[in-house]
Amino acid sequence: MPSDVWYSQKRAMKGKEWKALSTGSAATFGVLWWAWWTNIKSQDPASDWKHLCKAGPTGIFLVLVGLVWWKMMVGVGEDSSWSTAVLEVRDVLKRAHQSLLPSSPQKKCK
Repeated sequence: MPSDVWYSQKRAMKGKEWKALSTGSAATFGVLWWAWWTNIKSQDPASDWKHLCKAGPTGIFLVLVGLVWWKMMVGVGEDSSWSTAVLEVRDVLKRAHQSLLPSSPQKKCK
């Protein structure tokens, strides 16, 4: 699972360490990323997405970090699997944002 790789570090990374984690086979990383993503996301598109709005190995920050590393592995070329992943994560972020909004407009206090 990709989260094991970067979450286990539990510290800030930069420079050579950061670049080392974004090297390797983009195809292999993509397969692992999709398996991990499928495991942490809700299967019901209408569900509550608040569970992704947290820190830890299943939080949205690590999802985005994974996408960045995957793209760094892909390089300047195209990867339809990565592009699909980005669009799916974008849609999930939109739904998560909607789930955090109040269900009805509230009056502001004066």
